[in-house]
Amino acid sequence: CSRSLIHMFTLMRDQEALSLTTDCVEPVRGWNNEAVYVLGISTKLNSSPVVEKWITTDAVLQPINVLTSINKVIAPYVRNPILRDRLMVGVAALPISNCGEATQTQITRKWLEHKLPPIYLTEDDIVELEMIDPVRNWRADSRFKKGKPWRLTSHQFRRSIAVFAGQTGLITLPSLKRLLHHLTKVMSIYYMKGCSASNYMLKILNPKLADEMKAAKQDRKSTRLNSSH
Repeated sequence: CSRSLIHMFTLMRDQEALSLTTDCVEPVRGWNNEAVYVLGISTKLNSSPVVEKWITTDAVLQPINVLTSINKVIAPYVRNPILRDRLMVGVAALPISNCGEATQTQITRKWLEHKLPPIYLTEDDIVELEMIDPVRNWRADSRFKKGKPWRLTSHQFRRSIAVFAGQTGLITLPSLKRLLHHLTKVMSIYYMKGCSASNYMLKILNPKLADEMKAAKQDRKSTRLNSSH
């Protein structure tokens, strides 16, 4: 749960969150003590690991404090000294494990799915995906069939919050680029889905008009197919 909250509050990538240590919090001056920096290691935009700062609210302190308390208990027993100050380590790093040193840094990727009941895709879910990204052929993708379970990953927090940010219009593209630690604005636009997010808002604000536009798009597609034959 703490790891999930850190992903949501910071928008960190998976390995960036796993790199966090017990001294990863730094106050932000000029924000009335309402914001903090979370310091982690990133290799995404660089050829070598560098320390990056993710700005977020002080609500992130609760999951970090929980993990820090756990660290105080297990740190004396962690076999690999490099991992002793990490907020998140795998069970393989403890002496109760018979795993070799090569696997001590590994943490299972199924950390969310086995904790939650399965979420099965419905027709409404697929329609929502189509409104967010109408260019993609969701129905042809075997992973997004009605009745199949939705695969939950930590990276979806980044994409979902970017889409919601685009829907609200309350955040600028440069700010989103900074929050996501993207190298280019193009990648932030890809995450935000630009006009596609606006299409989704149209579905909420004026569903009748949105349905008419979708029907017109289908009619145009059918006309093209008939004319080609």
